[in-house]
Amino acid sequence: MRVSVVTPPVRDLYFTPGRNSALGMHTVSSILSRMGETVSVFNCPKEKPGGFLIPPLKETEHLKPFLIQGERGPVSFFTGYRQFGPSFEECAAKIAAAEPDVILISCFAYAYAEDTVELVKSLRKTGCTALIGAGGGGVSVFPRYFLASGIDFAVTGESERVIAPLLKELRKTDPDFSTVPNCYTSTHQGPHQGTVPPAVYFKADSSDLEFIWSMTGETKKTRYISTSLSRGCPRRCRFCSNFLTHGREFRKVSLDKISKGITQIPTDKHTVINFEDDNLSFDPEYLFEVLNIFTAHIPKLSFMAENGMDYSFLDSTMVKTLAKAGFRQLNLSLGTLSTAGAESEHRHLSLSKYESVLEAAEKSEIAAITYFISGLEKDSPEASVAALRYLHNLPTLTGISPFYPVPGLPGFTDKKLFWAHSPSLCRGASFYPWNGTLSTAQLVTAFRLSRFSNLKKKGGRSDTECKLMEQSETEHRLYTIVKKNKGNRILPVPRMDTSMMEMFFK
Repeated sequence: MRVSVVTPPVRDLYFTPGRNSALGMHTVSSILSRMGETVSVFNCPKEKPGGFLIPPLKETEHLKPFLIQGERGPVSFFTGYRQFGPSFEECAAKIAAAEPDVILISCFAYAYAEDTVELVKSLRKTGCTALIGAGGGGVSVFPRYFLASGIDFAVTGESERVIAPLLKELRKTDPDFSTVPNCYTSTHQGPHQGTVPPAVYFKADSSDLEFIWSMTGETKKTRYISTSLSRGCPRRCRFCSNFLTHGREFRKVSLDKISKGITQIPTDKHTVINFEDDNLSFDPEYLFEVLNIFTAHIPKLSFMAENGMDYSFLDSTMVKTLAKAGFRQLNLSLGTLSTAGAESEHRHLSLSKYESVLEAAEKSEIAAITYFISGLEKDSPEASVAALRYLHNLPTLTGISPFYPVPGLPGFTDKKLFWAHSPSLCRGASFYPWNGTLSTAQLVTAFRLSRFSNLKKKGGRSDTECKLMEQSETEHRLYTIVKKNKGNRILPVPRMDTSMMEMFFK
């Protein structure tokens, strides 16, 4: 049977190469290949990584007043939407030309559900008669959305134990998807019909997990590799959707499989390994064994964990060990910095613990970026500015993530809400006021203030950047750099929240 496994093009304000590892797509294609199927892989965003400009998405019109044409520099916001990958029509034509019997689409985030649907529409227009299914994190949280858009079947949760029974049915003239775990169709809504969220009732064991990696970029001197070695998280942070796809049980790829699989990674260049795991530091002993395996195989390498490491699992000794192993940057996740916010979100909070980790990173000469979420249920403009000022005075850059829900998160289990709101709003870059604690203008203000804070800590600033900083601090107002008539001008940022700027700059 000929199977095409596809990651659709993406429409967004930005999409970095690191976000396009497509590990879900590679996992499915690896399983199919081991089963002897004829597999063709289409990673559409990678075919045109720079993308092309598109009109603003109708669903995100609320952001249009905050986009400044020609804006540039370290304090800039976004300037416009792009489609990363070829047009949907081009992608559909290439996929159809492979004459697949089955097309499996990987939608790794619910925010890109509409991109999956657009690709399916384009595939139907080609006259392609293949059965089309979709899976991944985006599908797992709301399979019925995809089924309502014309997809033949939707698979939730993890794929390792689903692919074999799925293929068994797909080979039949009249497949019965009711026998396939985690599989939803328009006539069979799964054994957990009506539950919220869609249950992951058939997940993989540790023994099922394989070592999957993806090359996300390459230069003459450096190769960039992404991998994810664990599944599930026992934490119960209300803002996190990990459990909707992977459950609460922490599982990991065996060290033996990593040792065997790593031999496929070339060693002729400096290699940057990015761990996409949500909680790899949950098992420090395993983490350090993994680092030893990588360093033994690849002579020139460094490590990153861009999705963030939970500071509560780290201590000064571990930070020193990470530095010695090759970590050059720690991406630390705080979630929220207020006691009320931490209690509401079921999130642990110990700023003294966090500061000790940050101090150890500074002593070990590891750069740090600290992330927190704005717009949570117990947030406020005052609390967001307090968090920004706190981080501004510490040896760390600040990363700010506007809150967004997906179907099934605590407080967002009513699917009617998501029938009424576009999936495009379920992403941080939409700056949508889901909880009403901060408006869109206040969320954008907080984002821009974080960029100003990072500029203050940047070395080698240009004269223009220095003037911008001085003007902002003198007037207690955000300024930015805009290209005008072949030159750069420093201009005030419109529509920012005056009280938040005053609190930050005072």
